[in-house]
Amino acid sequence: MAEYGVVLPIGSQVLRQMLPHVLENTEEGLTDYFKQLLRRQQVRLISLDEELFGPH
Repeated sequence: MAEYGVVLPIGSQVLRQMLPHVLENTEEGLTDYFKQLLRRQQVRLISLDEELFGPH
């Protein structure tokens, strides 16, 4: 994401918190394809969290 000017601090918790904001912000210059890939990874992360820790 750095090539698009989007840099996040290291850590899974930060990723969980910031990913929805990155996807909503259309000014970041992310391509639609890249946003689609990020959304799929977000779904996988949520699924994994639920498998490990139970539903929110």
